[in-house]
Amino acid sequence: MAAFAQETAAATNVAAADADAGAPLDATGTLGQEELDALTSPTALLPDELLGQVLVATTYPVDVNKADRFLLKNPDLSAKDRAYAVNKEDWADSVKSIAAGFPELIGRMGEHVDWTESMGDALIVQTDDVLASIQHLRAQAKLNGYLEDNAAMNAETTQDTGTITISSVDSNVVYVPQYTQTLYPQPAPATAYYVEEGDDWGDALATGTIIFGTALVVDSIFDDDCGNGRDNGYWHGHGGGGVDWNGDINIDNGINIDNGSGNNIVN
Repeated sequence: MAAFAQETAAATNVAAADADAGAPLDATGTLGQEELDALTSPTALLPDELLGQVLVATTYPVDVNKADRFLLKNPDLSAKDRAYAVNKEDWADSVKSIAAGFPELIGRMGEHVDWTESMGDALIVQTDDVLASIQHLRAQAKLNGYLEDNAAMNAETTQDTGTITISSVDSNVVYVPQYTQTLYPQPAPATAYYVEEGDDWGDALATGTIIFGTALVVDSIFDDDCGNGRDNGYWHGHGGGGVDWNGDINIDNGINIDNGSGNNIVN
């Protein structure tokens, strides 16, 4: 896998959300729309197959911290060796999958642990509200001229519900968008996307452009046929990962967190 040229969407924006992680609760004892949007904005435009894993991973901040320390101690592992090594750890599968494929993302989640913990707490207590916040931000981005199909992603709006799903064009290539939070309140620039490798996207990001600079090529890391434990199932479609926008976040490795409203987080 090519090295990330810059921080991922969550990495680019998580520090700003981190500042709001301790935002006061509203009169109901839960986070309001503004606070939820601050939490979800760094990850709202991730493709659904990665978004589901990131959300569930936030409910395991201790495992995220363990994974972060492991990656810091083993920076020279090849992508395949890293995937093999993390798969042997006793972390939540969502954490292992991100650590294997997107180590920089785990690094930023570990660095900004306040955001990680706050996002996980909100997800457990306010599952519906978190998913609604993500949809709210996606709708804003779409209204501003983003979320058009391109070489990296497909964005589809369900006609009856207005739900916006984001998926990778090629199921074997998972791009992580890089963007700043300015895209939510402002119209898209003339060039809304770049889908090409590079290592100096600062000026483009400042204009509000979404960068798809590098990607995880699934089979270059996880060999589904090798039989040696390198593939935990997420990236080849039989792990159940993703977001059911009716209210469930499905990662499917046997742990069911029920928020009391009839919607479940399955990890």
